[in-house]
Amino acid sequence: MYEDIKKICLAFALSFLLLGMIFIPISSALEESDVDISKKLLDDRPKLFSNVTEDGIELEWNLTIKEDLKKVRIFRSLGSGFKSLYEEIEKTHSEYLDEDVDKGRTYHYWISAWFEDSKRTKLSNEVESTTEGENTPLPPRNLKAFPGDSKVVLRWDPPQDSGTPGFTQYKLFREEEGEESETQKFGNGLRGWEDNGLENGKEYTYRLQAENPQGKSGSTEKVKATPTADFPRPNTPTDFKVFFREDRVELIWKAPEDDENLLSYRIYKDGEELELEEDEIPRTTHYAVDDDVEEGETYNYSICSLNAEEEESERRESKTISVSEEKTIGSPENFRSESGDKKVKLAWDEPAGIEGNEIKYNIYRGDHEDDLNFLTQVEDKTSFEDKGLKNGRVYHYEIRAVDSDNRLGNTTESWHAVPVEQEEDTFSLWSVVGFFILIAIGLAAVLILLKQREPEGPNPDESKSKKEEDVEEQEESDTAE
Repeated sequence: MYEDIKKICLAFALSFLLLGMIFIPISSALEESDVDISKKLLDDRPKLFSNVTEDGIELEWNLTIKEDLKKVRIFRSLGSGFKSLYEEIEKTHSEYLDEDVDKGRTYHYWISAWFEDSKRTKLSNEVESTTEGENTPLPPRNLKAFPGDSKVVLRWDPPQDSGTPGFTQYKLFREEEGEESETQKFGNGLRGWEDNGLENGKEYTYRLQAENPQGKSGSTEKVKATPTADFPRPNTPTDFKVFFREDRVELIWKAPEDDENLLSYRIYKDGEELELEEDEIPRTTHYAVDDDVEEGETYNYSICSLNAEEEESERRESKTISVSEEKTIGSPENFRSESGDKKVKLAWDEPAGIEGNEIKYNIYRGDHEDDLNFLTQVEDKTSFEDKGLKNGRVYHYEIRAVDSDNRLGNTTESWHAVPVEQEEDTFSLWSVVGFFILIAIGLAAVLILLKQREPEGPNPDESKSKKEEDVEEQEESDTAE
């Protein structure tokens, strides 16, 4: 009996030991996947240097903090704004040669150092290097076509490297009834054009190129539009909001659900069109700043959409706001981020001294820390997950608190984050499967041992037969005597 008890205890011990060997890695994997986003940006900025050689562009850097250094991330761009993760360098290196460069092109670089505890430095200074020789520009971006009455209105963004030497002009091509011809040439500062004198009801197809004396870029994707005299007005923007500080008023809104006919936006201030630096507010922008305000004054704002004929939608209801400096709201504290696959999770702490106040948060995002646009507003929480991003691309963020009077607080320090593709954690999946398999094995072992412990009692039929045989033997013995 004691031997059986020992076997049972041994089976349980082995089962729990094996379960523990599986459970501990599972716990570790879960802890690693639930990254603590309380890590803070180190108050250090690496110093980056560059030099053009026959083999490419050499990068060298100096780090103030080197203890527990894990890796150095290099970011590269063909323009000073947009940058993407280009390379990761082991901690033992302090230089890198970029050989994947074209002649006559300008490249921009930044680095950031990462450490074992997941902390990182700020982005380094930007360095710019132009390789020797000449090259053709990149194609323009985001070509859009909007139909009007006997015309098509075109809008586009410049090539990513529009600031590099040699980019001189655009060339527009129009296709009708299967035949394409060069329609117009524009200077490199133009961002839009109206193609007039067209036939209503007829479809036109467009593409755009950038060029310099050495050649032309590839084309944009083709876009189509059909002019029409029966052109509907655009729908009205939604969720129009106004905020203020002592020196500015910020206006935000959302695009209408059906924005097919939407070309741009127009804002009115006290009944007159608001003058902004740009000639128009493009359809992709949902944020504007009026810095022509004075403390103690009250202003009234409204917004509408425009179509290709510059016909206005109904104006969104007016917002009246008084600019004052009665109090100052601090900036959100401990701003931090966690990068994921095509997403970035932001988190922060409330500003100091706002107890009892209803606080919302405006989040701003951009490709460069000096060119941020309004992204969204959150309330009743101090976190936000920005989804649908591009892996490897650098995104810059800032956050401002907003009180119940729509007063803007101070901004956080600009923060950058890079979405990265996450490797699938198949180990955790198989660990869970193994966990349940071992439970089943352990239980089966216990049941087998319990089965072996059952006493083997005599068979009644066999006992009866044995007894009868004994009686018969006794009778035979008595007869013989």
